[in-house]
Formats: sequence, structure tokens, C-alpha cells
Amino acid sequence: MQSWRRARLYWALSIWLCGCAVAQTPDVVINEIHYDSDLNTQPVEFVELFNAGVSPVDLSAWRLEDAMSYQFPEGTVLEAGDYLVVSQDPDAVLSWFGVDSLGPFEGRLNNTGERVKLSDEAGQAVDSVSYRLGFPWPTDTQGRSIELIHPSLDNDLGGSWRASGFPGELGEPIDPPVFVPANSSQWSLRKGTSEPAADWTHVNYEQDESWGTGIQTPVGYDHTPDYQVNTDLADMPGYYVSIYARHRFFLVPILGPFGRLKMNTKVATPAALRFHMAAEIEI
Repeated sequence: MQSWRRARLYWALSIWLCGCAVAQTPDVVINEIHYDSDLNTQPVEFVELFNAGVSPVDLSAWRLEDAMSYQFPEGTVLEAGDYLVVSQDPDAVLSWFGVDSLGPFEGRLNNTGERVKLSDEAGQAVDSVSYRLGFPWPTDTQGRSIELIHPSLDNDLGGSWRASGFPGELGEPIDPPVFVPANSSQWSLRKGTSEPAADWTHVNYEQDESWGTGIQTPVGYDHTPDYQVNTDLADMPGYYVSIYARHRFFLVPILGPFGRLKMNTKVATPAALRFHMAAEIEI
């Protein structure tokens, strides 16, 4: 088997230029642990949770315990497919990693290994990880967290984890790979004069003549010296208030399976906005 897999993915984005209850499924897993920081003077240890289910989970009064101690406040909800970080010091983690987190938790994570347990409000164990130092657990962990390769794997087994790719020392930023550059000319775009077919976000969706191809971003209208667009939508004002956009790209996970994708968007407009995004991956 090849050491890498190719995934085909479409981001489908609908931008609306207009003003504008929770079922519990216990599919929350301990997904990432940062216990061996090179920043010895900075309290940047953290534990990340992931909701692998299809419904939001109410974490009110749930606890992280054993290695450290933290009780989730009332009203804490982890949406399906979302991540939640609990840290030693939220301000320090935000400053270094640029990630918001809950906390602080009590205690510290042992560099040589110990157990992290997630319990629900009744004290029942939901997930537990007894990480260790050395094989079969990831060995290149100095300054790096360990990440669960896939949420379906047994996360109490060392072979289910890998070392992360974020930097461990100040002055060593690691730029994430960019799959779709800001000025890509490979977009397909449909003007929002009507809604497309319901399956327009699917990988195998067949675009009809209402879609323009080879569209280069940024797109928009009303050029200004501060913000130039590459695709002019001069007919948009007073005619339609939304656009549908699709982009195909390939993921080549040379360093292993992907944990998450991030899409950055920038909209320059005085109008209020509502975004609708959808993605489908075929592996």
C-alpha cells in the first residue's frame, strides 16, 4: 500500500450579503495531549477533545481528571465535528498557539506518562488515555503534542497516536500547507439568482451551464484602491445577494492522516454577513 493517500475534496461556500437544542451523543474523545513543552517557563500544557459524533454534546459538569483536574462549566456544548481545548493557562496558550481554550486546569501533565480521564456529569468514564514515554507511543515529542491519528482508533494504544507538527521553541514558526491560495483561478462560481441543486456541495456534483469556471479570487464589485478584485461582479448590486463557490483540490498527507482543515475567508463589505460552508472528502 502506498505510504500516502490522495483525498479529493470540494469546499462549497455560499455567501449571503444580508442582515440578518441539543441531543447528547457520547462520542467525545481525547484527541490531543501536550505534555512535553520546550517552553519550560510557560504554562502551555493542554488537552484537546473532539466530538466524533453527529450531534452536539452538553459537557456541563463533565470532568478531566487523574493527571490533572478540570470541571467544565454549565452551558459548555461541543458541537459535532468540533474541537475543544482545556489548558494549563488559557492566556499563555492563546499567546503562543493562537488558540482559545478553557481553563486553567489544576495540576500538570507528567512528561513520562500518566492517565487522562474524561468523565460525564454522573462520574461515568467517557474516555481514558494512559499515555507513556517511548515506543510504541510517539518518541519525537519534545516540544510537540501527541495527536490521535483518527477518532475511531483506540486512543489508549500508543500506535494510534503521532507527534504533532507545531513548533516547540520560540522563533520556530511552522507555516501550515496552503491547498487553495487566496488568488486561485480554479474556482467555479454560480450567481445567486436562484438556488442550485441540493447536492451542489457533493464531490460528484455535475455543474451545469449556470456555473462559471476558471474564476479567480478575490471576487466582488465596487473596486477601491484598498481592495482590488480579480473577478468583477458588476451586476450583483440590486440583482442577487449571494454566490455559490466550489473548488477542487487534492490532499496528499505525506506526514500522515489529516486532523483538520481550516478555511480562511475575508469579506470587505459594510453589509452584515451570514456564511454557509460545506465540504465532502472522498478518500
